[in-house]
Amino acid sequence: MSAIKSVMFLGYPKCGEQDTLAPWEMLKSLAWVMSQKGLQLDVKLGAFEEGNITMQMGAVVASEILLTPQSRADLLYVPGGTGSGDACKNEPILDLIRAHRADGKWIATNCSGIAILQRAKVLSDAPVTAAATVSRRLLQEGVNVLQPRKTWVYSPDQRLFTAAGGSAVHPSTVALVWNLFGENWGKTLALMWDTLGAIGKKLAEPIGPDYGSYPAYESDLQDQWEDALLPKLEKTIR
Repeated sequence: MSAIKSVMFLGYPKCGEQDTLAPWEMLKSLAWVMSQKGLQLDVKLGAFEEGNITMQMGAVVASEILLTPQSRADLLYVPGGTGSGDACKNEPILDLIRAHRADGKWIATNCSGIAILQRAKVLSDAPVTAAATVSRRLLQEGVNVLQPRKTWVYSPDQRLFTAAGGSAVHPSTVALVWNLFGENWGKTLALMWDTLGAIGKKLAEPIGPDYGSYPAYESDLQDQWEDALLPKLEKTIR
């Protein structure tokens, strides 16, 4: 049985609706199914500001818990979104992530959420994947982004799970459950959400399928978005 008993989603201004709510809903559904077997999984969406979270496309969602840097869960989930660049500069958010790493807790992320982990300095040399929008800058900064990019990467030694762009959100959440909670719960979730028929037993693998590479298109996308999603490090003036 998995040691994961609690999952805390980090909500922040302009986090992505899909990046945040799709995995939150799927893990909420897993928690409900587990509860029918007398097992507990606490899944909460939190934020550092009281009240509602306004997401990148304007959806307004009520947070379930008020976060502080001292908040803890067995698994912290950091979604992507157009607000990830501002979150990269938010010290309470970075402190929360660093504390989870220091305590040996699991951290998961998708899409540009990895930018926030990078600015929190918790990636180290872990093998990861990332959205195309931020992958170039991460590689330039020495991050071990597997090439070709993968749909998801499960790194148990570092207690880290990374998923790529928006197309990876759904299958990667099933893969996260399959790898962390075991085949029984992974297969249950995959069947509930019809992912097994779409992806197959690759969902059980620690590293997901390869993404195709379209360098010219990706370069244009990166030129447009990487400064907003993963701002350059500020130079220290001596």
